[in-house]
Amino acid sequence: MQKLTLLLLLLSFLAKDISAQYTIGNASFSYLDPARNNRDVFGEVYFPTDATGNIATGEFPIIVFGHGFGIAISEYSVWWNELVPQGYIMIFPATEGGGIFNAPDHAEFGEDLSFLVNTYLSENSNINSPFFNKINGKSAIMGHSMGGGASFLGTATNPNVTTHVSLAAAETDPSAIAAAGLITIPSLVVAGGADCVVPPIDHQIPMYNALASSYKAYVEINGANHCNFGIASAFSFCVTGQTLAGSCGNTISQSSQHQQMFDITTPWFDYFLKMEVCAIGDFQEYMIDNDPTLHIHDEDGTPPSMMMAGTASNIMGTSADISWAAQSGVTNYTIQYRPVGTMTWMNTIALGTMTSLTGLTPNTDYEFSITANCTNGSSPMSPLGNFTTSNNCVVDLAFALPEHGIINELFEASNSISSTAIILSDANITYHAGVYIDLLPGFEVETAAEFLADIVPCVP
Repeated sequence: MQKLTLLLLLLSFLAKDISAQYTIGNASFSYLDPARNNRDVFGEVYFPTDATGNIATGEFPIIVFGHGFGIAISEYSVWWNELVPQGYIMIFPATEGGGIFNAPDHAEFGEDLSFLVNTYLSENSNINSPFFNKINGKSAIMGHSMGGGASFLGTATNPNVTTHVSLAAAETDPSAIAAAGLITIPSLVVAGGADCVVPPIDHQIPMYNALASSYKAYVEINGANHCNFGIASAFSFCVTGQTLAGSCGNTISQSSQHQQMFDITTPWFDYFLKMEVCAIGDFQEYMIDNDPTLHIHDEDGTPPSMMMAGTASNIMGTSADISWAAQSGVTNYTIQYRPVGTMTWMNTIALGTMTSLTGLTPNTDYEFSITANCTNGSSPMSPLGNFTTSNNCVVDLAFALPEHGIINELFEASNSISSTAIILSDANITYHAGVYIDLLPGFEVETAAEFLADIVPCVP
């Protein structure tokens, strides 16, 4: 799918009086999709900026957000005001917004969401784009109401989407419930317990149950209504429809609903889009601690690991060094290791990003994994790493003691010697004992004595 036209107008630099890392920039966009007869996909993008108003230094994940039926993009400002300062790029298509006198095309809107994911991911490699080298390759499709249903449609057919989040999603035509069965990536379904417009029992719960995601979560906020997932005003189309739908029980305040929806979605995005390994524990802990006081929830499956595999180095017969990339918010790390084919893990704790494994068996294949330990639980294990310890052969040693005046008379012993270097089997090495030399039990040498080690081929 090739982008033909980009009209990017930097409209404003919006400084915010908050203690956040970034301020907010805004631009309008218009792209033509050649796969759909040059359909014009237009809207607004909000992005992190620095103190000069330019797009901030760094690489950021993207979130494409689908609006509800008849709901203006401006009614979702609460979302970009919350997430963009934390280092997210948010993209809001304004298509299919005709209102009650111009019925929206759900399928096209789902395609718009998918198209914008691909388009902005490609902007990262476009040297002429203001988003050149600004996107970290991670993406989410998200939406509310009609846009929530369309988010299922757009996610189902796009392998470039990292995670999917829906807010009070409405069933669509074609069916969002049917599309859910095609989604295998991590998915979060958020519903309102006081939503009369699209009641969870008829909309979000069937969508959640249909998801084929390897890891999925459902959260129903007690007393949350349909329109307060944005900032709908008293006379907005959303509130009018909500009023006509009737009462579904007591509702919480708009500010309370906003705080809870951010407490739910922010750690989810931080984990899957920023790969912050401790964030999934924060998400799960919040779910458990506040059920059923603030919400009811369900989880199914296991979150994929965001820990990168470690690296083995300085591999000897009985030892190896393991190192890994540092992670934010981590208390310490657990390193598990075992010979390949065995069941029992051995483990050690490290405060930094390197540890030395000792007491290993020579000439043995090992596998290892790393887990980050956080304030709220531990991360999933990293992918397995592997290494093979070297041979630790017995060698024939010949040595002379010059201080005894016996230089050419050799005494032989069959013992092992420890070394910090790899010695080839046909090498002739002369060792000089300084303060000490590390020899295994059964061999002795005096301080300052010289000895010759002739390394011969051996079979472990």
